[in-house]
Amino acid sequence: MNDFHRSLLTLGDDAFFELIRNYLGPIKTPFNKHDLIGQLQGMLRKPDTQERIVRMIDRADAELLSAVWLLNEPSYDDLISFFSAEQSYLDLHHRLLNIEDRLLVYRDGDRVKLNEILLPALKDRVLRAGWIFQAREREKSDPSEPYPWLTDAILASTYSYATERPELLKADGDLRKRSAAVLSERIPPLMESVRTETTSAPRALVLFQALFRLGAILDINGRIDPNHDAWHRLADLTTTERLCYIVSGWAADEMPSMRLAKAVEAVYTALPEDTAISPQSVERLLITLADDTPAELCRRAREGMELFGLLGTTVDGLCVVSPPLIQGAQRQPLIIQPNFDITVPQELPFADALFVARVALIKRHDTYSHYEITKDQLASVLRSGYDLDHITDRLREMTGGIIPQNVTISIQTWAHEFESLRLYEGVVLTTEEGRRHMIEHSREVNELIEKILAPGVYLLRRENVARLRVALEAAGVDMIPELPEPGDPAPQVPGGAYVQSDMSDRIEALSAVLRHPGSLAKPELLEDDLWKNEITETLNHQEMGDEQREDLLTRVERKLILSPLQLNPGVLKTEKTEARGLDYAGKVRIIEHAIRTGTSFLEIIERTSEGTPLRRLVEPTAVHKQGNDLVMIADELPARTEMTVMVSKLGLVRRIRAGLVKRRPTP
Repeated sequence: MNDFHRSLLTLGDDAFFELIRNYLGPIKTPFNKHDLIGQLQGMLRKPDTQERIVRMIDRADAELLSAVWLLNEPSYDDLISFFSAEQSYLDLHHRLLNIEDRLLVYRDGDRVKLNEILLPALKDRVLRAGWIFQAREREKSDPSEPYPWLTDAILASTYSYATERPELLKADGDLRKRSAAVLSERIPPLMESVRTETTSAPRALVLFQALFRLGAILDINGRIDPNHDAWHRLADLTTTERLCYIVSGWAADEMPSMRLAKAVEAVYTALPEDTAISPQSVERLLITLADDTPAELCRRAREGMELFGLLGTTVDGLCVVSPPLIQGAQRQPLIIQPNFDITVPQELPFADALFVARVALIKRHDTYSHYEITKDQLASVLRSGYDLDHITDRLREMTGGIIPQNVTISIQTWAHEFESLRLYEGVVLTTEEGRRHMIEHSREVNELIEKILAPGVYLLRRENVARLRVALEAAGVDMIPELPEPGDPAPQVPGGAYVQSDMSDRIEALSAVLRHPGSLAKPELLEDDLWKNEITETLNHQEMGDEQREDLLTRVERKLILSPLQLNPGVLKTEKTEARGLDYAGKVRIIEHAIRTGTSFLEIIERTSEGTPLRRLVEPTAVHKQGNDLVMIADELPARTEMTVMVSKLGLVRRIRAGLVKRRPTP
């Protein structure tokens, strides 16, 4: 039993038998559902049936089917997001219902799948990425895009500059003149301009905006200060991940979601270098991959990719992907000069470059980064908890053991001077002489003591106070001291590691499709009116009532009739599905039927206060009397916002099968 077979068994009886009657004709009793499904599948396997189905596919159908194929069994909400910029929810709902009724797709849980029986023919003649992405092959006349400008070396230089805690920005958010002058002198690439359709700014401003939103740079009383933990998290990423994470930081108004960062990375790595693709198509890809991310945020992410050089722009406004940055893999030796200068090669891994940028100040970045070890910077590093031996051992390792003697002596002298006068942060425990033995003879308590400041005066870390209470109680102390209540907690710094998401299957499928030769070309559809004309001609010569003829003609227009053999009035249901104008009672019956069965939505049209028609797709939940009228309470889709409307105000009420939409749980 295949998935299509199983999905048909999950349909409600009304939907199942309506489908069977449409394609196989009136149902004879007794019947077996499995046998009926087998007959339907047999019909779909016939070459003539498949030819008719494929020939009835138009451009709009091809776009929708290609989206289902490209998105690798998407949910209904995925498809809504994918087409949100071009189509209303109601129109897309009608289109999805139509391709489901035509047996091109089916539901499997909350996923939308292509019918596996028709899939070979669809792959051969219909499914192409080119239907939903405006793209062309890259031409020789297109500009050759350089690598993204934000290299690991520039990023490490920026970190070093931030450790100086400069006053970076003016009140209006622009760079201060002094900061701009310093950056121009010391990190010239940061003062080059970047420009998109809505943004024009120095690279430095764009970069610092992203780092602020990522929590990697903090604003403390008008001065910037690096959040060292956040920078160490950045060092855990690959070069490409780090760059895409920063792009997503620029795009977001606050801490970006990891989905957006991974979506940026997926698009950057999946787009073929020989393809030029429209900005709208890039945004559509981002919307697809970054679930629940607003379209405007995805637009800004695409713009961020251009600002940081992941994407370039052709003369005709298409986007081309830049080559990926090369990540430093092998440690090239640092060179420390007797004048305390350090020369850092471009290939140095980011974690190593970040260490150098922490213990020394950036002097100038050009082909190589040049740093300087200073007394003030060493004091800052020691103050933050670095150990002198760790600093010298790491520098010795990174230089291949070659550190000038005068540099080593100066570092040790500065460190000794720093150690001669200390400030400690923590909690102080004091004990009288008669009770010190309870402290000094308890191994559990001694393990928590950071330093003995004087006889009976012990320094502890604040985070170990709770453990200290337990250890004191175990040592026989009955009356355990309490710390005074703390004041307001310090604000939390945004953080969180760049994590892997559950998009791997979709990213892999997307990459495979985009890189497949010819995937962005549009096939020539063979849609014609031959079948429709043949069926319509047959219908016109059959004897039946006008209402039956109109219902069957509607099915022909919706491409539900593949053969004249399906033109049987006996397959039509007699119940009413829409009411218009003055048919008040008909509108009420349709609303009540939808509430009672719970299997239908309603398309309604009401007049606004200006007299213009307003179309909505709703799920009715109740009706109640108000004066001489009835009021319908419903959830408007897709947001399920509750609304009320007088039935007398409705110009149209049409029942629509819920179809592919994931239904609200029944209480």
